Amino acid sequence: MADKPTKKRSPDINDWARALYFFNNHLAGQLDEDKRVGIAAVKELGLPRYENIEAELIAFLENPNQYFVAVGSRRFYINLIPKQGIGRFGEYNLSRDDVIFHIRSKIAAEDYGRYVIVVQQYFENIYGGSIVVGQEINEVEGEFRRKTMSGIASGFITPEIIVKRNEYGEFSFRGLNDEVSRRQILRAIYAIPHSSQGRSAWFEPGYYELAIVKDDFGVVRPIFTDCRTNYFYQPKWKKQR
Repeated sequence: MADKPTKKRSPDINDWARALYFFNNHLAGQLDEDKRVGIAAVKELGLPRYENIEAELIAFLENPNQYFVAVGSRRFYINLIPKQGIGRFGEYNLSRDDVIFHIRSKIAAEDYGRYVIVVQQYFENIYGGSIVVGQEINEVEGEFRRKTMSGIASGFITPEIIVKRNEYGEFSFRGLNDEVSRRQILRAIYAIPHSSQGRSAWFEPGYYELAIVKDDFGVVRPIFTDCRTNYFYQPKWKKQR
């Protein structure tokens, strides 16, 4: 079988956390959570999310089509998670055939029993990014790139778009003048659980990774892929005196 070209996986907050072990072992240990922690938090908070399904890798490979149908999209993101130890593998924007190829290229057949797989929907990205909501003054800051957030969470890529909400509840944008796109990003921010509206809105503190996508039906909407309410993800913004 000829080798297929491989895509680079989009780095996320876990990549940044693992790189931190070299500098601050304690902090890295607090931040390096299983991806399923973030997926569960997205679901618990009722955030718009991709449909996903988790299965033993062996069971998945016995009948992958039933899982693809259950997830219900044309393209997929997968996360291969060891039952013990380290060695998580993820990849996005895969066809059904790509998923099987990726598994076989990353994991030896004799190790299939050591892994579970998460299969989830994947749609065309318009913007990708992250949002951090502080606790004390509920300041909001978002960093986005067109198409994908690749590299933002891991700190290797400068974001193209910055959106900030100050302590008075006012939003400002840098790097984005288009009103339609601004509304799409604001709609994503207001998808975060909050009380009240407008300048007095109080958003649920946390760290959020998301994409603004065009789904298989052509609808533009926000999708949250990760959420961390862990204290160590909280910025230390303080009210100005």
